[in-house]
Formats: sequence, structure tokens, C-alpha cells
Amino acid sequence: MTSPAGNVTVGCSTDSPGQDLVTYGPTGTVASQIPRATQIDGVPNCISNVVVDKNGNAYGVPTGPLTGGGWGIGPNLLAYSGNTLKWKYPAHCDNNGTPKVAIGADGNVYVLTYGHLIGLKPDLAAGQTQPTKVLDVTIPNDCSTMLRAYKDGLILHGQSNGNARYYSYSGKFLGQATIGDVWYEKVNADGRLFVGGSITGGTGKSSTVSMYDPRTSQVAWTATASTPGADSSVSSLTPVLGGGIVALIREQKMLANGVPASPTEWVSTVTSINAAGIKLWSTQLPNQYTDTQGNVNSYEYGPQIVADVTGKIALVRNMLQPTNVSYPTSEYAIEIKVVDAATGTTSYANTVMQGNTDHSVGSMYGYVLNYIGENGPVTGLDTLFLQVHCNCDSSPNLATMYPVKVTGLGMDYPRGAVITRTPRPVSSYIALGDSFSSGESISPFEAGTDIAGVNTCHRSTAAYPRLIAGTSLKIPSLGTNGFRACSGAVTINATDLEQWNESIQLDWWPDATAKLVTITIGGNDIGFGDFGRACVFNDCSPGSNAYNAATNHIDNDLMAKLTSTYQRILLMAPNAKIYVLGYPHVAPIKALNDPLLAGASCAYLYKGATHWGNAQGARNIVTMLDQKISDTVTAIGSARLRYVPVNASNSPFVGHEVCGTSGTSWFQNVNQGIGDPAYVFHPNALGQQGYATIAKTAIDVG
Repeated sequence: MTSPAGNVTVGCSTDSPGQDLVTYGPTGTVASQIPRATQIDGVPNCISNVVVDKNGNAYGVPTGPLTGGGWGIGPNLLAYSGNTLKWKYPAHCDNNGTPKVAIGADGNVYVLTYGHLIGLKPDLAAGQTQPTKVLDVTIPNDCSTMLRAYKDGLILHGQSNGNARYYSYSGKFLGQATIGDVWYEKVNADGRLFVGGSITGGTGKSSTVSMYDPRTSQVAWTATASTPGADSSVSSLTPVLGGGIVALIREQKMLANGVPASPTEWVSTVTSINAAGIKLWSTQLPNQYTDTQGNVNSYEYGPQIVADVTGKIALVRNMLQPTNVSYPTSEYAIEIKVVDAATGTTSYANTVMQGNTDHSVGSMYGYVLNYIGENGPVTGLDTLFLQVHCNCDSSPNLATMYPVKVTGLGMDYPRGAVITRTPRPVSSYIALGDSFSSGESISPFEAGTDIAGVNTCHRSTAAYPRLIAGTSLKIPSLGTNGFRACSGAVTINATDLEQWNESIQLDWWPDATAKLVTITIGGNDIGFGDFGRACVFNDCSPGSNAYNAATNHIDNDLMAKLTSTYQRILLMAPNAKIYVLGYPHVAPIKALNDPLLAGASCAYLYKGATHWGNAQGARNIVTMLDQKISDTVTAIGSARLRYVPVNASNSPFVGHEVCGTSGTSWFQNVNQGIGDPAYVFHPNALGQQGYATIAKTAIDVG
């Protein structure tokens, strides 16, 4: 594993001739070395599955052969800074499983023990002998569980508990993938999960790649990665920068007319697929090539493929070269190629690492690449690191680290992108929430937030956070990063789960500079969208299915979600005042005997089981929702957290509902959602100005 400083760490091995846990500096000097011959807690101090943080500190659980026979697993997670043991922490799974360890994007160290996911601070506070525990979540008891970190959370996948389970860094369970392959699935830096598959038909099996998106809890796409008509299988998957995947396919060689070659020949094909599931390029790798001396060189199956944080992939492949001597007739060599994952353009081509193949001079006859895995090829700063075994007269099984200079390479992806993630730029004013805070329905929207299928956060320049920002000493500027509200957001998007192509609204690092936070949240948690559609097309009056569903959410689960959200904001914005705005009434006040209104744009309001039943149902739901929000704020009891009502008798919204008494609606009615049905029932520009008036008054007085 590499570090931002240019170091590379090689895991320990007790296989003959063995390998200590070693970190090499950028120039190849040994920066640290933990001797495997030493004992710690009764086992060899040999950490094979080592993880490294952005500061180059190493973490892992030691394992190795015991003096009296058998295999030992250490009882503690060890943390090393160079050669110095920083701390130990009890981390035991069972007698057959080594606890898995990962470094989170938040900089903390995560380890799986039997039935628990533990998070630890990487450094000791003054007077501590063990690190601070920041997380302890009960998980299924499965010591085969894989642990992977991504930018906004952790992924756990064991053999006996279904597909991968997603958790935020705060320990919240975010859901379970609908596809998976515990040993071969891959995860990118954004948490998207890739699984290889196949479709049987025609002459054999076509190979596919499917992508599961945790933001939507759905499989976003399945793409064919193999050559049409070829019988094939997926050999490996490599996530790449930008959300795509590079698949290595083992398949039949196909002729130009779509017919398999005869006799059957198997080849390796590399296919690049982008984040939308579209095949960008595909190239078939030859099984042989003829060098400049006329020698025919044979490749082993397929290359090992590794990616870096700049969007490149390195293809490293063992090959056999003839020796021109009677014995041995061939020696191993290594071919290296670096290409752009998006375009397939080669930037470092066909460099061959070879020994003295004719055995005429020297003792280094050939090189063979180490197995893929913990000590396989890895990218670093301007360097491709290879663990290579020599075919030589002395120590033929000794693995040696070879750095190959490749200008422009970066740290390994996705790990490098995760551990080097930095906090958002600080902001004095942070505007969180859903569409009522983002300004849904009032175009134009901020660049990048109005791209169908990619990002429809719809942040409007006319939204109330934009209108009030910088208008008084108590309301600072939003800056370049303070406006984070996103249309469609639920409570979990504010604190734990990414939305669209963005990170969570509240960062994983406290922002002590924030002085003000505003938020509207909770409407989507109770199904505002479904409820609104029922009002228009069916029935949302009291007692209807839509009404009962929304009421059930308000009564049974909303308060817990709001509590978690508000408490998280208080924690992550420790110096800010937080103003929680309610939701205004969209439907007008109507009595059962009020006359009907002319025009189709109001007719849906007096549908339902009773006259004006839908209008009554809509007002009831908003009233109950706002009351639950207010009750939650009161229950938390923080002086920094304040509820701001928007439906008081003197509210500027009064009379400006759709089909209201003033004649001027501050909301998009069913006939005004031009461009996007999601616009309907959202505050228009006048409504956002009303929100701004209420918010500014509350903040300036508070």
C-alpha cells in the first residue's frame, strides 16, 4: 500500500523465505521494518493484511505459525508509526478468522470483531493507553466478513448474511445491496458496487457487469463486457476514477464475421465501461507476440490490472521468453502497459522487465510477478510498484520490490481517493435540507444540479437561503460551499447517505467556523410526493390510504429520524445556531359547505370522501408534520436549536395557498409545473420570498 508521501508498505509473509512488514521511502530506503521473528501477544509479529493511513501509519492483526505447532492469530489490533508500536486494541473474531481492518475517509480506523464493527481514533490522547472508541455497532457474527471503506461509509459483506451491508461513519445502517459476490465484487470510492455475471445464450455465456448504487438502493445498470457471440467469463473487475469499471474477460477468440476461431482459442479482453453503463472501449490482448529479434514470446492468461487516482490503469502481465539455450528453453519476463481508463490511450507502452534470458552472463535469468492481492502491483506517486520473484542462482523464491518510474501515476484507487478525502471548505452559513430549501421549481438552477439522471438537486438562485445570505451580522454569506440543500432529500441524506453524485450534506468533520444552519427536512420521510400525487389523481382526504400512510410515518418513525438528524447537526456544527423551519400550508382553508371554485386547477382539492376532503387532508398532514418537528426540537432541549413556525396567523403565507383567498398563489399548482412534474406544490419565487422573510426575522431576533 502506498501513502501520499510516496512511501510503499509491503505486508509480512511467513512463507519461505519470508518477508517482514517493511515500508520503503520514496528513494527506496527502508523507512521502517517490523521483524516477523519477534513475538507479540504470543504470536509472530507478522501483519500480512496491513492497512496504511494517509500519514503512513500501519495497522493490522498479527498472525503466524506457533512455536508448539498450529497457527496463531493475535488478540489485538496493532497500530505502528514507523517502528514504534502506538497502541493495541482488543480485536478478536474467532479461532479461524483474522479481524478485517480499514481506514475510513474520516481518518478513523475500523475493525471487525465477533459481532461488532468498531471505530477507533488513530492517535492516543494525552494519558491514554488505548485509542478512543468512536463507534461500536452490533453486526452479524461472521468472521469471513469483508470490510471496505468508501468516501461516506463502510461496506460489510460476509458469507452467511446475504449481500453487502452499508453503514455510515456514524454507525447508521443504510441498507443492503441487492446483488453481490463476496469474493469477487468490487467497490469504488463512492460506494458503488460492481458484480460480474453472465447471460447464457447462442454459442455460450456472455459476460456482464452490474452496478449497484447505494444512493438509490437499486441496480443502476447491467452492461455486456464480452465480445458478442463469444463464450466468456469475468476474470477480474477494477473500479476506476469517474465511477466506471474495467473488466478483464476470458473469452473465445472471435473472427471478424462473428464466428469463433477454429480450433478454439481463448484470449483475454479488457473492457472499459463508464459510470452510466456504456462501453467506452474494448481491446483483445494477444496470446503471443514476436519481438525485434524474431523470438516468439508467449503470455500467461491475463494481466493484473490496477487503477490509480488520476484515471489510469496499469496492465502487468507475465510472459515467457525463449532462452536460446537447451535448458531451460524459456524464462519469465514481465510486460507493463499504462493506459487511460476512459479513452484507452496508452501512456506507457509495452515495457518489458526481463533478465539474462540466454544465461550468458550474470545470475538473474528471469522475473515473475507476485500473486495479485495484498502484495500485488500497486500504483504510487509517479511509480508502479511490483513485487517480483527472481529466477536466479541465489534465493530464487525471494520476493523483491521493484519501483518502475511512470510519470503521472498517482496513489492506488479507490483506496487513495478514500483516505485522502479532505473536509469540505468551511462555511459560516450552511443551508441544509430538501426541495423547500433548495428552491425546487424556480429555475435557473445552479450549474451541475439540473442534469437528469445525474443530479437534480435543483438549487435555485431564488431559494430563501440565497435571498437571506449576507443580509445582516447574524446571517453570514453562504460562500462557495454553504448551500447544500437538495430536492428529494430525506433526513438520512443530511447526515449519513449520499444523494445523486454528491456527498452527504453534513460533512464527517466538525465545522467550528459555521455560525448559522438552516434546514427544512422530514417532508420526504413521510412521503410528501406520494401524498401529493394521491391528492391530485386519487384521494388524500382523512381516512384515505395516502392520508393513513403519511400519518403512520409522522406518528411512528419521524421523530426518531429528526432527533438523529438534529443531534448530528449540533455535533458537527458545534458553534452554530440551527433554525429548523416548518412547512407552509399548500392547500387553502375550506369548510364542508364552501362553494366549489371554477377551473380544473382547483377541482382536485374538493375531491375525496367529503366535500373539500382533499384540502382538509392536506392541511391536516402539514399541521401534524410541523407539530412533530416542533415537538422534536423541544424534546432535544438545546439552546442552539430553534423551531421556526411558518403557519402562524400572521404568516405571510396565509391566504397565498393554491386556490387561496388572496388570488395570488405562492405555490406551483398542478397547471404550473411546467418543465418538471416535481415542481408542483413547491413554493414559487413569491413563496421563497415569504420563507426568506420568516427566516430572516427569526434569525435576526434570535
